[in-house]
Amino acid sequence: MRVLRVINSLAIGGAERGVSENLPIHIKNGFDVDLLLLDGYMTRFKSNLINSEVKIFNLGTNISIYNPFLIFKIIPFLKKYNIIHVSLFPAFYLVAFASLFVINKPKLIFTEHNTTNRRRNNFILRTIDLFVYKRYNHIVNISEGSGAAFLKHTNKRVNSSIIYNGVNFDSLINLTLSDKSLLELIKNKKVILQVSSFRADKDQQTLIKAMSLLDDNYILLLAGIGRNLKKCKLLSQELNLTDKIIFLGLQDKIGSIINLSDVCVLSSHVEGFGRSAVECMFLKKPTIGSNVPGLSEVINNENLLFNVGDHMKLAKIIFSLCEDKNYYKKTSNDCFIRAKMFDNKYMIKSYEKLYLNIN
Repeated sequence: MRVLRVINSLAIGGAERGVSENLPIHIKNGFDVDLLLLDGYMTRFKSNLINSEVKIFNLGTNISIYNPFLIFKIIPFLKKYNIIHVSLFPAFYLVAFASLFVINKPKLIFTEHNTTNRRRNNFILRTIDLFVYKRYNHIVNISEGSGAAFLKHTNKRVNSSIIYNGVNFDSLINLTLSDKSLLELIKNKKVILQVSSFRADKDQQTLIKAMSLLDDNYILLLAGIGRNLKKCKLLSQELNLTDKIIFLGLQDKIGSIINLSDVCVLSSHVEGFGRSAVECMFLKKPTIGSNVPGLSEVINNENLLFNVGDHMKLAKIIFSLCEDKNYYKKTSNDCFIRAKMFDNKYMIKSYEKLYLNIN
């Protein structure tokens, strides 16, 4: 049995990190798994994989992944593998349409990472979406929230299951930070952290506004890059918070950054799972999240949830955690216990079982 994982690229993101971490484990477990990237430009995740046993193919470098003619480059791969396992749009569409040109179609699996997307609100695109989903033998949702939204979208007309996202906790431990200047800046401060790309749906602006309600003993670290970074920096200037917010950029050893923090936040508008929340929880950091499907399920504590955009409630939760040592300690332990449920060994085992039994 030969398996081909297909994803847009190995850019920075939860799905991409999961693919880069999990493929070597599948191979170690005796599965014949290769990787196909629509765009094979070099990234940190790809660089990490190059030194492993994973065979990496790509359809080009620094290309448009929305080019429909990529379908014809995908077709030959569909003839060589028994199972094609896809993550993310547009790879999701391209593989489905490529399969129309293959007589003996391999088994197709798609992992749905989202609880919603723009296509679901458009009648024509929703119709195309349903057609594409039906080309797949099985759809995996990464949380109950993602699964419920999927069933509503497809009206239960597609085979699906839930396999919770998993985190490789070994990659987080025993990491230390050598940046002495950062250590000096946060010395004697109550450190709040958000780890996420700067996209509109991650909504760092709400967290920045919450910082304006907290005194100067609090400092915010924002790790990540993205198109909304400039907008967030401008907001911090407008609110006179430049001394209370540090933009860290892209971080390799994220465990070392999490270990510096006191409280972690994920303020997303939409979050199918919340990988960075799980990472923070595992390192015993009380983790606050917006009350959205997927993320709320992962955190599983109503005292740590706030409505999307409610910066006042968010500030109150942060304050209550940082000012009550006993509450902080209990919440830290609860978060750690919850996080262990999402160890990637459970996810790996579930996917390998699906590979062996898919029909």
